[in-house]
Amino acid sequence: MGASSEAMRNGGGVPNIIRVRSFFVYSPTVFTLAPAAAPISIPVRIDSASDFFWIKACFMADIAGASSLDGTRILPNWDVQLQQGGADKNLFSAPQPLTNVFGTGQLPFVLPFPQKLVRNSELTVTCSTREVAVTLNVRLSFIGWKDYGELRTG
Repeated sequence: MGASSEAMRNGGGVPNIIRVRSFFVYSPTVFTLAPAAAPISIPVRIDSASDFFWIKACFMADIAGASSLDGTRILPNWDVQLQQGGADKNLFSAPQPLTNVFGTGQLPFVLPFPQKLVRNSELTVTCSTREVAVTLNVRLSFIGWKDYGELRTG
């Protein structure tokens, strides 16, 4: 499983309680938006076996699948809104410029504290474009860990 664990002992030393965690990245389908296109919403479904603690956010963008050099990195002129639990809870008061809340793989956006997404829930990502000339492909990554809960041993 590739999971790490943290062992904790209560006062008498028995039983051991092990918290099982595993690094994980959720990444929805690639967003493709042409200039003046309608916003696109894509759900990210959280696994039913574990909660997910989201700690970092990254994006990767390209034009027609072409590579770019580090010095010519594509910065999408897009807005993004995240909704936790379907349309129940917006994470932003208004859509935010994508680059305000998603960094790069080398310099990811770090959340001020882990955001817990409960098992079997959904995070809906809505992207809209302000581009006037190019169609971009954008992939978003939600980086964190899966938490499978506690395992008692001994």
